[in-house]
Amino acid sequence: MKIGEAVGIVMVDLCWTGGLTDGRKIAAMSETYHKPFAPHDCLGPGGFTVAVPMSFSRPNTLTQESARAFYSGWRQELVTGVPTNGDGFVQPMHGPGPVTEWLPAVYEISDLILRRSEA
Repeated sequence: MKIGEAVGIVMVDLCWTGGLTDGRKIAAMSETYHKPFAPHDCLGPGGFTVAVPMSFSRPNTLTQESARAFYSGWRQELVTGVPTNGDGFVQPMHGPGPVTEWLPAVYEISDLILRRSEA
């Protein structure tokens, strides 16, 4: 089997594969072998908010997976906004960066474990 023949669609979850930096590398590698790129999303609003602009930035994006059950409900209890979805198409948010923030109530969750990295 030749390199690039073992995979049909490259589906990655940016939260599990090294974030945007490694996601861009994986998408570029899949483009090199003419394979479609399809970001996966089932972890939450942060992953979806970051994956959508990644999808728009790659010429080989096939689809952006999303969990319809999350469009309303608990995701809205965590962040200020997520990309909108309508008629089967997701729309990117406007502005620099992920364009969303954690709501203050998130930091008041009793069993929250907050870890910060040194900048």
